[in-house]
Amino acid sequence: MGSVSSSARTEQIVQCAEIECPDTSLDFVDLFSEPVLVCKQGVVVRYNQVASRLFGGALCSGVPVADLLGRGVGDPTHGELSFLVSKEPINVDVRGEEGRLGAELQVYPLPAGFSGADAPCFLICLRTRSRLKVVESSSSHPSRLAAILDAVVDGILVVDPKGIVVSANRAALLLFNRHPDEMQGLGICAMIPQFAGGRWVSCVNASWLVGRSQEMSGRHRDGTLFPLEVTVTHLDEAEGPMFAVVLRDITDRCRSEQAELRYMEALERQIEMRTGELQKLHRRTEGILNSASDAIMGIDINGRITFANPVAGALLGYSPQSLPGKLADDVFIHGDGVRSGRSVLVRAALRRRLFHERMELTLCKRDGSSFVAEYSSRPLEDDTGMIGAVVVLRDITGRKIAEERLGVAAKVLETTAEAIFVCDLQGRILVANPAAVSLSGLSDHAPVGMSVTDIVFGGDSRGWPSLLDGMQAQDGHCRREMWSVRCSGERFALRLTASALRLADGQLHRVVLVANDITQRKQDEEKVQYQANYDVLTALPNRNLFNDRLEHMLRVISRTEGAIALMFLDLDGFKCVNDDFGHEVGDILLQEVARRLVSCVRDSDTVARFGGDEFTIILGVVDGCEGAAHVARRILQVLAAPYSLLCGQQSIRIQDISASIGIVILSGCVSEDSCHLLRKADAAMYHAKQSGKNGFAFWDEVTGEATCAHTVLGCGGA
Repeated sequence: MGSVSSSARTEQIVQCAEIECPDTSLDFVDLFSEPVLVCKQGVVVRYNQVASRLFGGALCSGVPVADLLGRGVGDPTHGELSFLVSKEPINVDVRGEEGRLGAELQVYPLPAGFSGADAPCFLICLRTRSRLKVVESSSSHPSRLAAILDAVVDGILVVDPKGIVVSANRAALLLFNRHPDEMQGLGICAMIPQFAGGRWVSCVNASWLVGRSQEMSGRHRDGTLFPLEVTVTHLDEAEGPMFAVVLRDITDRCRSEQAELRYMEALERQIEMRTGELQKLHRRTEGILNSASDAIMGIDINGRITFANPVAGALLGYSPQSLPGKLADDVFIHGDGVRSGRSVLVRAALRRRLFHERMELTLCKRDGSSFVAEYSSRPLEDDTGMIGAVVVLRDITGRKIAEERLGVAAKVLETTAEAIFVCDLQGRILVANPAAVSLSGLSDHAPVGMSVTDIVFGGDSRGWPSLLDGMQAQDGHCRREMWSVRCSGERFALRLTASALRLADGQLHRVVLVANDITQRKQDEEKVQYQANYDVLTALPNRNLFNDRLEHMLRVISRTEGAIALMFLDLDGFKCVNDDFGHEVGDILLQEVARRLVSCVRDSDTVARFGGDEFTIILGVVDGCEGAAHVARRILQVLAAPYSLLCGQQSIRIQDISASIGIVILSGCVSEDSCHLLRKADAAMYHAKQSGKNGFAFWDEVTGEATCAHTVLGCGGA
């Protein structure tokens, strides 16, 4: 490295001092009534008005201390502080506003509370002039120094190598809430617990604590602890080595630092740090900018970019190092609309003091692609006024796409014909679309806030828990069809689809219900189902349903010791009714026959219309042939009674109707199917008809033939 001139070095020291010792931290030097110089590396960097009047034109920032106090003094701010304190007063010939003064100065160095080898120092100059008739004895030196130290806002303790307090200024007494007599001779470990157990001696002997600032805990007189900043300076006294301990209560600063964590923690911590660490503050601020998720740029009053974080470069298609120095108008380009390809007039907006808060605009990247940005700007000001602006950009392309999708979803939610409910886990409805309002039967208000049990499940308290269980078993989805009741009391059928909305950790958060009114479909299905299993004319089970029930009864008796009876019945004289009165009367007659047949059997028995004027009956659990014969006689008696039929306005009386019944008794394990059994019953019925009608016959499994009722003793079991 090349040599640097003395004047250049002095200028560098003053500039560094202005950075590290800003005005706000040294304003209190103007409060001293004695001349005070602030020195760093042998150069004056700050002084008060009293010193300015004393030294006159010879004093200015950057002047070497030796030029003011004499070459024999050496560098009082660079390792020779104890020398000045122990020396006799220095005779200095100074020139002030009052003319040439043969003044004698006593110079006292005082630590400034800053750490590091290049930390600044206060020089307090006490004037003695013969014409003032001030007679001070040699013993006034300690008292005057004590008065000076009492004017300092920081606490100062003079401690011997064993850790015993020799003296303390007023600020130190107030800091620890102790009396001067109590303080003197007290061990420093009683006030600073970290120095207990001999650690004070080990620290000062190792010299690692001297000249450095450390955060420790102080102890008040009542035993309470508080945060403390401690700076130890080595003093060479006539009595031997001593240590000046500068104390500063940092309780407020610690509270502020603890309160301002999270995103601004680093920046707020730097603000709360001691004045003079602006370079460190700059590095930390740069780190925050680099870690920010938004693009941040500084623009001066001429529209040039002064700084940009990496996100800004990546967002606009530049490297962060290439953006500073460019005109903002060349970087911010409209990406769509009539201004596409034209500059965003950032410079003009700055000069007109136009700033924006979250303005949305489409910008063009360096490669020509575009993105939607949220643009915010704020003025940058100093003591002279506005010096530029800070621009913050955020890529909201994804958010705009999401908003568009949400808009479409909201439109679909409003216009869809399906009822949609969003519910919490307790079944309370949070969102309901217009179709849901219509489905619920509420005419004046939406069901928001109401229970889904009342709106969807018709008041059935088991419906919602059952649905949640179904969703749990089917990975968050469940579909079911059911009948419910609207709030208006109308019964309706609905198809319900439930889907789970989960949090990021997978926990169930909300349930979305999509309901469709399927009442008409259900009614149509029931109608088809009814027509497939029941006779439309008589409302009796038809052949299909009868066969199903017969197969079921056969499975039942195969596991039990009971018996059932299968009857095949054909009406006698029905053809004559059709021929004489017509099919309409015949249909009415069949309906009345069906009603009479049902009245002759139990509810557990089955009466079916097999076709035409043929009917089949299943008697469950009968007492063999006698029980079946008893039912058959009752049926014949009921059917033979006269019929009074009303056809339109005409009343018709019919008397010549009877029936022929074939009976098969079934028990145990039956090998034949229902078709074979019906053929046996049909054969028995024809045997009864050929034997004179209005009677019944049994099928004898032993002979394989039908027998008439009067020969019932000869029937065999099936």
